[in-house]
Amino acid sequence: MGQLRNGVLYAALVLATACQADPGPAEASHEADAGAAAHQTADADAAAGHDAHETDQEPQPLLPIMMGMSADMTALTQALWLEDYAMLSERARHLAGHAAISDDELARIRSVLGPDMAAFEAADETVHEAAVRMSRAADARDTDRLLEELASVQRGCVACHTQFRSRLSTTGR
Repeated sequence: MGQLRNGVLYAALVLATACQADPGPAEASHEADAGAAAHQTADADAAAGHDAHETDQEPQPLLPIMMGMSADMTALTQALWLEDYAMLSERARHLAGHAAISDDELARIRSVLGPDMAAFEAADETVHEAAVRMSRAADARDTDRLLEELASVQRGCVACHTQFRSRLSTTGR
């Protein structure tokens, strides 16, 4: 398990260094009851399913959503190094509950992907579910499980980017 932990920590560090979004200043740790509330939120989210996930964020185009997820991944890495489990849980929940894709953007994505739209939605759901499990692991202070779920999130993100990024990019990347 030690090699897995070291490998995941290294991958997280590489990912954080490669991210372009600035997560902002480090936020203060939360009290113990915030961890319990985070666990309840993650459980409720998992029970409700991704499509029913409540978010206070307005629907957005894909690029700002991805930039926000990049910032969450960077903040997750920082929180991991600091062993800030409350922040780990919060960022994992935020990652799982990213903004919905705006209607215009969704229509564009459907037109580009056609029959591959189902695979795109499945990739999003895979990352969502792993992020919910990561939040639970942070609430339980189960570092080994947290690292396993972080690796699942990273695999899901990279797989989605590999399959869809060039087709969906509006920036010429």
